[in-house]
Amino acid sequence: MPQASVFSPNSQVCCGQIRELLTTLDSPADLTKISESTPFSEAGLDSLDFYNLVIAVESRFGMSIPASDLNRVNSIEKMVEYIHQGEQ
Repeated sequence: MPQASVFSPNSQVCCGQIRELLTTLDSPADLTKISESTPFSEAGLDSLDFYNLVIAVESRFGMSIPASDLNRVNSIEKMVEYIHQGEQ
């Protein structure tokens, strides 16, 4: 039985937008191998891809992710949580 998602509808939209951004990287990640909880490093993103993803997320969501918080956004799930914390 599939596990129910703990994401709200807004989280699902945000998750989808991050997945879309992953496809725009110089070395696009294979989205079939990435779950929401897969660390980006295990998904094949190198440091430059991760940096470019962060810049794209900042642009898409109109926010800034300081360098001190980069370790907190190391998966789609954690990035979505971070974005929603910024909205509160």
